Amino acid sequence: MCKSRRCSVRRDLAVCTTLHLCQDTWKENRVHRKHYARLDSIGHGTDPELAEALRSLLRAVAGGRVFVSESTLSGKCTVILVTVGTTLPFDDLVRAVDQLVERGDLQERVICQIGHGAYQPQHCDYFRFAPSLESYIEEASLVIGHGGTGTVTGLLAIGKPFIAVANPLGANNHQAQFLARLSSSVPFLWTTNPANLLDLIAKAVSTSPSARSGMQLTDDLKAYLMNRPF
Repeated sequence: MCKSRRCSVRRDLAVCTTLHLCQDTWKENRVHRKHYARLDSIGHGTDPELAEALRSLLRAVAGGRVFVSESTLSGKCTVILVTVGTTLPFDDLVRAVDQLVERGDLQERVICQIGHGAYQPQHCDYFRFAPSLESYIEEASLVIGHGGTGTVTGLLAIGKPFIAVANPLGANNHQAQFLARLSSSVPFLWTTNPANLLDLIAKAVSTSPSARSGMQLTDDLKAYLMNRPF
């Protein structure tokens, strides 16, 4: 089995394990020590970003918390967060947003997490890495992020308005494939071309986000896995 195939299988097993635990704990609506004991094994052998998103999903469902965000996009955004993740650079995305700010198409404050990228924004605040993006995401009215599994599922889980942009640098363009399949199960805004961002931002601002409950999200992820080509 090739390395990329092994990683894909590990991702699917991690998601499946989390879904089973979420369903068990949702029905009982209480926390079991045995479930928390298995948290560290979730996502073992796969990317850390996905592993943390799955662990967060399980913790929230195990605690009986519903994934509903109070935030909505009414009027214009006050803060836009751009995040490229911690693994691959995504200069095209950062540059596209920086140019929108330069031209005056975006009047909101924009903060970019640029990771390993070579391009440094000239018209936005930016940083490379942070121990956690939780506070940045909480402050943001809109998140523009790469199409990584952990980023997308995490934003869906908390009901945060977002636009996903597939990073073509990923192996076999897997982000575009993931976004296409998942969007067939749950509606969200995404694109493979950063040049489409301005139109998508306008749609995000004029549309209230659809919050996903814990069980809805597990159903969405199950549908995604069932639609995977093998």
